[in-house]
Amino acid sequence: MAHSAIVIPVPALEPLVRPRMQRALPGFVFADPNSVHAHVTVLGPFVSAEQVGAELLDRLRGIFARTRPFAFTVAGTRHTFEDGTVYLKPEPAEPFCALTDTLWRAYPGYPPYGSPSTAPLPHVTLAYGWAPSVGDVDEAEPAFPIRCTAAMACLNWYEPGRSTTMASFVLGGAEGAAVA
Repeated sequence: MAHSAIVIPVPALEPLVRPRMQRALPGFVFADPNSVHAHVTVLGPFVSAEQVGAELLDRLRGIFARTRPFAFTVAGTRHTFEDGTVYLKPEPAEPFCALTDTLWRAYPGYPPYGSPSTAPLPHVTLAYGWAPSVGDVDEAEPAFPIRCTAAMACLNWYEPGRSTTMASFVLGGAEGAAVA
């Protein structure tokens, strides 16, 4: 179950997502309070923790430096995948799909969601179908629609008791990766 993923954080949805994570999957909650759980995955599962080094981070930094920040909106309508996962859709989906395609071409051994035959549907997960149900959660319901800007990408590690943001990248920026 431990894996890395490249994600676009959605800080505006953190008050909605973090309380759900704390109740349903407390082992996966980041210890760093500045790390954002609300995100759109653009490539995952990705490399093992042992594969994260200067060469990988430099290559990712180059990809994200060539990726312009983009605006998107989250309307607030909840959707459910067949496995019971509840999610919100970012619109437009195309910039997320284009970034997934770019990353997959750069790392062909890591198809989106582990399946080369599955077309990714960009989404922000609210509840995982495989996780314990948390029922009603006292959460700060944001005022939808939410207008957001994808300005950063993160390489996150997900493992019970060890989840963390391993590196962050500024979209369209020449700034270096901040490695945690």
